[in-house]
Amino acid sequence: MQIQMSGASHVGRVRKMNQDSLLFDEAMGFCLVADGIGGKPGGEIASKIAVDTVSQGIWSSLSIKYSDVPAFMLEQVYKANLKILDYGTFHANYCGLGTTLDFAYFVGESLNFVHVGDSRVYVYYQNHFFQLTIDHNIENFAHRGLVQRRHDFIKKNGTKLTKGLGLTDDLEPDFFQKNIYPGEIYLLASDGLFDMVEDSYIKQVISQNIENLGRIPTQLISSANKNGGKDNISVVVCGIG
Repeated sequence: MQIQMSGASHVGRVRKMNQDSLLFDEAMGFCLVADGIGGKPGGEIASKIAVDTVSQGIWSSLSIKYSDVPAFMLEQVYKANLKILDYGTFHANYCGLGTTLDFAYFVGESLNFVHVGDSRVYVYYQNHFFQLTIDHNIENFAHRGLVQRRHDFIKKNGTKLTKGLGLTDDLEPDFFQKNIYPGEIYLLASDGLFDMVEDSYIKQVISQNIENLGRIPTQLISSANKNGGKDNISVVVCGIG
């Protein structure tokens, strides 16, 4: 199967610094979106370390057996996590730096992806649109009964992450694997996008640009900016042909 990829990013009006990193390699069949955690210094450093570490791990590997793909992907993410932790240890001003990460790797007729944080992976297929990842934040965990639900606490802290690279050396990423089918379109995005536009609008933009995937990231970012565009935005789309 052929994989077509396109992506774009934009610096938000409030952050004034690009704490997002994205990378896609159509020939190698992988893409990454990382969003530096706000409220702490060094988010842009953490996201860059994550993307650089994972991509270099793939580019430097001579071959990967299909059965070894999950372990290989997780190994690259664990390496990135430790590098971010080490950076915070040796640079006191950046202690606590962290980032989200979505890492998608197309191998054969399957999609493998690792998810940490509250960036998202979606899939569009035959006019259906689904979120494949779970947001790793307090509000979502409370809804699922994984943390105690207190209204005042959730209102104040709901968007705070429960998982992220650089937050702990005991990282537990989500790993998923699924078959891919011609006509599917996958979208990876940081929260700067879906905080500003509804999922229904993202679906609409994809459905209107199936034959021109390159327009999707820029059109979505433009719409998010018109709605306020406070945060950084990164979007990558992957079409299966």
